[in-house]
Amino acid sequence: MSVNTNQHKEGITMEQIIKLKIKSRYGKTSYYPTCEDGRTMVRILGTKTLPEWAMLEFNRLGYVFKEEQNQNGIICKDGKFSNGGQ
Repeated sequence: MSVNTNQHKEGITMEQIIKLKIKSRYGKTSYYPTCEDGRTMVRILGTKTLPEWAMLEFNRLGYVFKEEQNQNGIICKDGKFSNGGQ
């Protein structure tokens, strides 16, 4: 059995964490990816930001979304938003 050296206590690997910069304008919250995997996601979607519905779908694949400025600030995990999202 091999052990993943990138594994955290929570069982989340570094590749599964997507870091986001959050911007709020005119009452609308936008999520801008700051890591390579996140930028790949928005290229696939054809957008500059990650919509909440897409984060929920990617979360089902094992990705966890965290705020870049706050390492403990989980945005989307286990199919739920922690910041009041859908």
